[in-house]
Amino acid sequence: MPKTDNEEIAAVLDGEMFLEDVEKNFDWRSIPLEGWACIPIFWFLAGVVFWQFFTRYALDSAAVWTEEVARQLLILLTFFGAAYALRTRAHISINYFALQLPGRVQRVLKDFVGLLQLAFYGYSLILCLKIAEATQFQMLMAVDLSKSVVYLAVAASFGIMTLRCALDLFQSFRAPRNGANRASSSLPGDATVAKAQGGER
Repeated sequence: MPKTDNEEIAAVLDGEMFLEDVEKNFDWRSIPLEGWACIPIFWFLAGVVFWQFFTRYALDSAAVWTEEVARQLLILLTFFGAAYALRTRAHISINYFALQLPGRVQRVLKDFVGLLQLAFYGYSLILCLKIAEATQFQMLMAVDLSKSVVYLAVAASFGIMTLRCALDLFQSFRAPRNGANRASSSLPGDATVAKAQGGER
């Protein structure tokens, strides 16, 4: 029976599989919506950077618009990439000390961290909307486009992260409160460590 994505990640962290083995089982259907948002931004950015390189070194006359457009695309890729990392639980986290706590304390800590994340993403969304409103009449230097478009796109990425965090919290609160098992479900790495600790007892 083929492994699920979380099982494969756990197997890599356990040393039972290599990352290359996971990449061999790559399936386009496994890419979440946040990932599909990153793909066109990435390739558009690659095309703009290539055109800048080509016009500067091959034609000896760099296109003036490429630098600013590439900068704005990099901003979008950063924030939509953050949303993708949140969906796939790829953000860096240090959970060693949290895993040493009792199961009930782990559960409370996980929920508290989730609430902090939700507050951060929600507040960032509000700030981006305010900045977008304040910059709606400011245009980019090289392109006839309002700066508010960029901030609205960043706000959309924060909206996705806020929604994803809220859904995760909802599922966390609905899950059975069975101590460390529930607390360790937030990250695949946590689940792996918890399983390893359980096997040592």
